[in-house]
Amino acid sequence: MLRWNEGHLFRTEYSGIYIKGFNQLIDLDNDGKPDLYVIKSTDNAPSDKVSGVQYFKLSSVNGLTEGESGRLTPYKNAKKPFENWEYLNPIPIEELTLNPKLKQNEGWDKIN
Repeated sequence: MLRWNEGHLFRTEYSGIYIKGFNQLIDLDNDGKPDLYVIKSTDNAPSDKVSGVQYFKLSSVNGLTEGESGRLTPYKNAKKPFENWEYLNPIPIEELTLNPKLKQNEGWDKIN
């Protein structure tokens, strides 16, 4: 990926199936029987669970693209764009210590 200057693909946003909303039975395969029930990270599963239904509780990092509905996203926090300096690896600290004439590759000197 790095060799072909395609580093931006590391930051691609992924999304899954479309969910109409939270706390409702969803028939994924249109066979007339519910298959899925999506729960907010702050809510609990209902006490009267339906047999054969997968109860999926979102975590604090994933969500739906439109807030209360939308496609499932594994990471709801925005990712930073891939920077040009990331195409080079950092020079190891040991090498910088052994040879003071070496300078850290641009961009990596800002990382803690």
